[in-house]
Amino acid sequence: MIRRYKINSLDKYLILTTNDTKIDNYPNIKKHLTLFKKKLENRHDYQTGNFDWWRIVNLRNIEWLTSKQDKLFVPMAAPENRFVYIHSDDFYCEGDMYVLMIIDKEFDLRYVQGVLNSNLMNLLIKRIAKKLDGGAKTENSKSSGRVAYSTNNIKNIPIKIVSKKQQNEIRSLVEKIEKLYHEKEKSLNKDEIQKEIELVDLEINSLVNKIYNITDDDLKILKS
Repeated sequence: MIRRYKINSLDKYLILTTNDTKIDNYPNIKKHLTLFKKKLENRHDYQTGNFDWWRIVNLRNIEWLTSKQDKLFVPMAAPENRFVYIHSDDFYCEGDMYVLMIIDKEFDLRYVQGVLNSNLMNLLIKRIAKKLDGGAKTENSKSSGRVAYSTNNIKNIPIKIVSKKQQNEIRSLVEKIEKLYHEKEKSLNKDEIQKEIELVDLEINSLVNKIYNITDDDLKILKS
């Protein structure tokens, strides 16, 4: 489950079999998948002859998914901006989410993550994104309607080019908030750590508002 700045890992593992996989070279994996062969053969793409029964489906942009480059994941639907940093190939996304990677080296990925998860960009997305049925809990346990995170919405979010110093300020806060989330998972003082997280969040929001020259009046308009 993708959340703001973290993934709630369910200890699930993906067997990534592609068109290039020689399944007979992996007898234990083949033996395991054979247990589900009948179900796997019921898939539409297998029945139309597009791939072998043991191959994983929907292999779009496989070179991006298997890239060693760090990236951001974001779910396709959520009650708030949930951009999480993925180191190298720690996780693969099967579906229902988008992958963001940096092409322009002027941008630090952590800086981009902080901007995208900021209150400002959260308000912006809620104004331009399609509203979906149903609701969910935000990270601070507030009820909120879900919105769709389409590629058009995401690619049109304006990310300002700022100095390396300004990017590093946000990067350090993003890394701090991630560390706090990890501590919270193991701590008995979850409420205290949550307060620290919210304070760091406020610092990020303040820096982002300053970068974009956003005033309190501007925020009120976005909220209206």
